[in-house]
Amino acid sequence: MESLIEGFMAILYDGSIWMAKGIDTCSPGFSRMILYRIGRDKHRVRGLGESMRLAREIYPWLFRHDPCIDMEVPLIHHNLIREVIDPRLAARKASGKAAELLDLLHEVTPGLTGSLALGLRGGDIDLVIYGFSESGKAYSILAELREKGVTRPLEGEALLSEYRKNVADTPFTLPEYRRIVSSKLLLGIYKGVPYSIRLIPVKKALIHRTRTRRLGWCTLKAVITDAGRSYMTPASYEISVLDAEGSWRRECLEAARLETYRLRFMELKEGMLIKARGIVELRGSSYIVVPDHPGGLVKPL
Repeated sequence: MESLIEGFMAILYDGSIWMAKGIDTCSPGFSRMILYRIGRDKHRVRGLGESMRLAREIYPWLFRHDPCIDMEVPLIHHNLIREVIDPRLAARKASGKAAELLDLLHEVTPGLTGSLALGLRGGDIDLVIYGFSESGKAYSILAELREKGVTRPLEGEALLSEYRKNVADTPFTLPEYRRIVSSKLLLGIYKGVPYSIRLIPVKKALIHRTRTRRLGWCTLKAVITDAGRSYMTPASYEISVLDAEGSWRRECLEAARLETYRLRFMELKEGMLIKARGIVELRGSSYIVVPDHPGGLVKPL
């Protein structure tokens, strides 16, 4: 079995359900995952912080150092996995509004993940699309759907629900969050049902030889000079840092890129002035700022 990538889910032999994270691996034979549900009929784990806390309490033996991200995370050996849920296969069993939205994206072979992929009812529609060219095509389709009014921005109770999930990790005010998500195509509402879509530029896990070294936190002000991959997972922005503060200020000033897996930080525009708080990482000879850890932030100024 190849390492699972973002959007794939796995059911272990004890019945717990896990969600694959990332698009790369430094440990063939293992998949980087977060706890999604204790069991199919149990309440879903809410947020990355709760997922990591519960996984530490219940499955401490699954944690290993992952040199791709220089962190201890659940790295699950494939012999522990009873069943893999491939989003592209799960999409064939979709019904209702999820099936309708999938059909609108049929040109790019979309996949279904999350609770609906497990056959559970009443959840949001979580879609994923694999491949670089497919991702670009899908984003164009999403723009057309929004322009025609087929989808709408997050609003009302759906916006409040998403805000409550995110604010535990990201210090947004509600007005800031509303302004940030109002123009996002990857988050929205289709016929009254909230949806999220991840556009993954690869179809299988990248095997990395370059290791990451996490240095420490910094806060910066920067201009986005290239946002060509702002809608992909991970989103990557070329930046020009204007000012920085924190223990790793010098390295932060030298950073040329900001990278994120969080939908809330995606779809920012070229030329935008931003404030960001994140961890500076050294990859090879390059410094990269990653705002995805609890307390991280990216917002327009």
